[in-house]
Amino acid sequence: MGEFGGRVEGRFGYQESPTHADFAMAERLQPLLSRLAPLPYQCGLNPLFATVCVSDYADLIVGGPRAKLYKSYLVALMPLLLLALKETPQNEQLKFVFDRQCHYEPFAKEMIHILDRYKTPSGKTRITSIEFTAHDSNMLTQPADYLAYAIAQVYADPHSLRSNLCAPIMQYDFLKAIPAIPSREQVREALSWTVE
Repeated sequence: MGEFGGRVEGRFGYQESPTHADFAMAERLQPLLSRLAPLPYQCGLNPLFATVCVSDYADLIVGGPRAKLYKSYLVALMPLLLLALKETPQNEQLKFVFDRQCHYEPFAKEMIHILDRYKTPSGKTRITSIEFTAHDSNMLTQPADYLAYAIAQVYADPHSLRSNLCAPIMQYDFLKAIPAIPSREQVREALSWTVE
């Protein structure tokens, strides 16, 4: 079983009102996206995503030396890893492949050591590696990119042209997606023991 995950961060939208050409493009792309949306599932991929709200924990890190460490990418990564462990059979080992994130890679790889206690019935470590690859070097991260983009569009403006264009992805992927969305209290508790 494979997984792909995405993260929602930032707000996207048109800087100006969409034109007639934008709507025509959306109409042309809609059938293509409808045909492409099921492909990840046909290849055995399951969408997982995690998101955190920075305002839930920002006051814990303001001015602290770890403010750079607690970017939403890393704070959301642990719930994503735990979700993958929960949602996959206990006898399976997992390998994660993400787009290259030079700033976060060392910290993400360190998280594997924290999760070493999760073993298969035969005693093997469940998470074997976290790899970061160049964006265009393989196709493993592209389904997650599309899902993350679609989620971001819907959160930014559910009635925008971009949201409408992403509708096939959202209708197919998002309904099957397994989210890890920790509550404010869960995030604060998890970070409180590490913040100075």
